[in-house]
Parts: sequence; C-alpha cells; structure tokens
Amino acid sequence: DRVRGKPAVMGTLQIDPSRAQLYEQHYYTVDPWNRHAMSSQVGRVTLTHQFMRDADFQRSEFYQDYLRQSDIFYALGTTVERTPDHMAVFGVQCGHRKGPFSQEAADMVELIAPHLRQAYLTRRTLRTVTQMCATLTETLHLVASPVLIVDGGGRLQFANRAAALVRAFDLCPS
Repeated sequence: DRVRGKPAVMGTLQIDPSRAQLYEQHYYTVDPWNRHAMSSQVGRVTLTHQFMRDADFQRSEFYQDYLRQSDIFYALGTTVERTPDHMAVFGVQCGHRKGPFSQEAADMVELIAPHLRQAYLTRRTLRTVTQMCATLTETLHLVASPVLIVDGGGRLQFANRAAALVRAFDLCPS
C-alpha cells in the first residue's frame, strides 16, 4: 500500500509467518530489494546480485538483522504491478551457499510474470468485492426493519439482526 506506506506479505513458503510480520513492521524500510522494486520495470525479472554487491548486502541491516536468521542471501524477483496507490512484488530467495540465481532461472520466471500479474489483479479485485459485501452486510444489520434476502428458489440467503429477532420471537411458544 503505497498511499499508507504499509506493506502486506501475501504469502510465503518455508518462511516463518512471524518473520513476515517483522518485515511488515520494520524491515521493509531497510530492504534494498524493495527500494530497487520501486523503480524497476514491471514484469522484468531482476537478480539481486546484479544491482548490489554481495559485500554491501552482507553489511546491510536487512541482511544482518533479518534475512541471515532465515538463511536467505540471494533473490530473483519481479515487480508484478506498480501504481501510485500500490505495488506487488514476487520473489524467490536462497541461501549464500547455493550461490546466485542464474539468468536462465530469471528468464523462466519472466515467462510467468504476466500470469502472476493477472493472479494478483484477480486477488485484489476479489478483496475489494469482499470488503464491499462486508460493508453491505453490516449496513443491512443496522436497519431496524427486518431484511430477508432469498434466492430464485425462495431459499433464505440472508437475514439481518432485526429479522433474526422477529424469527426467534415467532418460534417461542406462547
């Protein structure tokens, strides 16, 4: 979220979720890979060792205090989407002992970059729709009159709190 300056890690594989929280709380501010992603070409895969010397990276707070504990040193990544409001990045990392990623690996990821972008845009759209539905649901619960929503077969799909109270009252024996 570039407007609020707050990152959100969408997912990780073989990385402790608490480490992702630390990234969201602080380490994104000292992440040289993130700074690079801010200006890199969307859809173009970058190898981290090509834009930052290993010795400089090894001395960085990002590596020393954050990545070293997870045995992460090299990465390849692509900026999937970047607008004035938000940015999405995809990355793969490995430890120092494995050495840097090859250009061949970067080329393979670059082939799937358009699909990553489409998946991200779909997820973002679904999140927006889900938030709109939650707002509508909460609004309908605030309505004092009973609200019932049924499907084409007459099956109840939604009842606001007022409708649920009326229904509960009607079911009580006299």
